[in-house]
Amino acid sequence: MDKSYIFVVNRATDISLAQILYSCKPKDVNLTVTATPFVCQSEFHGIWKKQKSLQRWLTEEDIRELELSFKSDFTMSKNVDQLRSLFASKDKIGIFPGREPFVIKDLCHTSIAISAVRDYFQRFLDLRFL
Repeated sequence: MDKSYIFVVNRATDISLAQILYSCKPKDVNLTVTATPFVCQSEFHGIWKKQKSLQRWLTEEDIRELELSFKSDFTMSKNVDQLRSLFASKDKIGIFPGREPFVIKDLCHTSIAISAVRDYFQRFLDLRFL
């Protein structure tokens, strides 16, 4: 079974990381980039004292840059349901530089969290042992 990766972009600072991964990936790796320009409150009620949420950080200019950079490998997720539908197949691996796996429950079967913000690491471990 081939694995497909979906890189989720929520902030303009994530775009350059997506571009680096995309340009350096092996030819046989399927990498899609999706933007999440929507607001979403945490679905993890009562797990952490300080709940996280998604905010709309991407501008229309950022979205145009994503469309130009990734062409047919770019998708737009306008809400949680659209994002979940991208991960409907268990062979989809999510790459998240942001908060999505700590805000949206049961988003994908396998995820990779990339963060320079260390407080996400403990949250990631918490999710693994739920």
